[in-house]
Amino acid sequence: MSVEASGMTDKNHFPYAAGHTGAFKAALSGERLQRYLDEAGGAESAALVLYTRNTAISAAFYGPLQACEIAVRNAVDAGLGRSYGREWFDNESIFRAGELRLAREARALVDRAGKTVTPGRIIAELGFGYWVGLFANAYDNTLWRGHLHRVFSPRPSRHDLYDRLNRLRTLRNRIAHHEPIFQRNLIEDYGRIHDVLNRLSQPVAEWVDHHSRVYDLLAASPEDIDRF
Repeated sequence: MSVEASGMTDKNHFPYAAGHTGAFKAALSGERLQRYLDEAGGAESAALVLYTRNTAISAAFYGPLQACEIAVRNAVDAGLGRSYGREWFDNESIFRAGELRLAREARALVDRAGKTVTPGRIIAELGFGYWVGLFANAYDNTLWRGHLHRVFSPRPSRHDLYDRLNRLRTLRNRIAHHEPIFQRNLIEDYGRIHDVLNRLSQPVAEWVDHHSRVYDLLAASPEDIDRF
């Protein structure tokens, strides 16, 4: 399809026109779009440009967040598995009722899917909130001081690590639920991802940095972001 036939300009900028906002409100909901209109001072085309930017940056965060979540859960699994065995998550002498319940629910999800229930599949079903919770103050003396501090190098304070992970959990959930993230300090958010990954695996942190588009998109003018 030619540029002209696609309706795009020579610079591949979408040709926003009067009436587009009504179509977007109908498809995406007026309440959702209102956040962008407020930020853009009511300018319809600027609001839609901002929506595009938010979508593009959200997509760019997917890979780094994925790497961070998987690296954290695998490090925890390895650290606790050495001391408590492959099904460490079922240990009633260590975990609070909430974590035990989440592990049971993950087991049930695997079973309902008709798959063989294995520790690896249960772990894969546990959400990021579960893993963040293991660094909470309630587990300072048991999990952190006893085991988990060893999987990070250089070792952070548990409080700072929990804060970083919890902020990333919020970012991840906002992206997953298609919410605005443009008002966050996204440079700090990416720095949190890099910091956690670098303490778990420097090669993985470097790999993520090499492939990530987050900084490029944050540096670009919103009008120049025409793909997501």
